[in-house]
Amino acid sequence: MNFSNSYLHFNHYKIEKPNVIQSGNKILLVVSPTDWNENKDFLAKIMGACKIDLTTCSVFGLLTNEFLRLSDAIKQDEIQQIIVFGITPDSLGLNINPQIKKFSLHNRTYIFTENLKSIQENKEVKVTLWNQLKEVFL
Repeated sequence: MNFSNSYLHFNHYKIEKPNVIQSGNKILLVVSPTDWNENKDFLAKIMGACKIDLTTCSVFGLLTNEFLRLSDAIKQDEIQQIIVFGITPDSLGLNINPQIKKFSLHNRTYIFTENLKSIQENKEVKVTLWNQLKEVFL
């Protein structure tokens, strides 16, 4: 269900519980299950470059046609950084400009980037992500 007027556009989200692929603490990664399965090793290298073991991260799987109120799904205070791969902000219940790639909200840092396959194939996207990760983790 959509609620909109000339200024605002909100979706009504029916998914209440995320598809938790892996549980961890402090860092949450949001990725499509297919992207996770096909590019998990590459993601481990990305996180390893930040001196983070992928097994310590929480991972939520979200299909492209699914919606999730991220604020409800991550109520625990431990989550401090959220990296979203190939999922739009509105799919997570965030009413922000999708052009904003890194921002802070409620004492959490968010990074939105392309899906893992696109990052592997596009050097410019890879460099942009690396610069954002360095600001947050190194």
